[in-house]
Amino acid sequence: MAVRPAFDRITSQQADVHMDAAVGQAVSEAVVTQAFKSAVQECKFCVTVANPQSEDSPLIAVSEEFETMTGFSRHEILGVNCRFLNQGVDMNPQDLVHLREASATGAPFTAIFPNRKRSGELFLNLLDVRGLTVARNKKTGEDLWYLIGIQADVSELGEEQVPDDHFAELQMMSDFIRDRIITELSEYALSTDIGTSSSFDLLPTPEWRPGARLGSRQLSAAAPVLRPASKPRSRGSQGTMGLQQRMLGLSAAVAIGAFGVASLFFLLRRRLRS
Repeated sequence: MAVRPAFDRITSQQADVHMDAAVGQAVSEAVVTQAFKSAVQECKFCVTVANPQSEDSPLIAVSEEFETMTGFSRHEILGVNCRFLNQGVDMNPQDLVHLREASATGAPFTAIFPNRKRSGELFLNLLDVRGLTVARNKKTGEDLWYLIGIQADVSELGEEQVPDDHFAELQMMSDFIRDRIITELSEYALSTDIGTSSSFDLLPTPEWRPGARLGSRQLSAAAPVLRPASKPRSRGSQGTMGLQQRMLGLSAAVAIGAFGVASLFFLLRRRLRS
């Protein structure tokens, strides 16, 4: 899409500007958690962050758009596993196996799940999850990493397949979160006293976890749960076009938001040099 080249240039500039401020800064896990909350809470798309290294992989941050899409407030769900969306819903067993593997390793995962909103309404959730390493333990060398989840309600597609280019947009949104966290982590590290609890050294740039992509990306297994009587619609129908318009809007929001993040980088650099 047209916003992608501009987005890539902006995020590259952001990483270069903030690299020097972030390298080697010592932080605590609590500081990292707060940085993630600040990075995602006002994102103009649906994003969650979970801590896979804590028991049961609890959510530590969600965007306002996630609250709007699901009906759950962050006060209800922070600190718990996101399986509350799966209550009373039949899931594809193979996708569940892959999701558990992705949650344990950080390998990228994409699938479409039938989920349930707080109201009880069923919807189809396009879920893209991948692990992001942000720091390493100074003593053990163990990675400190988190699960970044980008989600979208694709219920209007019926039994159509999600176009391939939308998956590229999910990657774009994940990269935007990564660059937001560079800003937030650097600012928190610079403004926080470094004590004995600061046991992690920030990486120069947060790194996506390695691994082959998991998941089916197929809508056919999930759609009958939501709409047993639905019929496939023709290619280019209202369902697909509706999703295309929403993904384009999200991409534009990401690009616009990136300009704001870029300005933060330049302001911080000026402050460090003054």
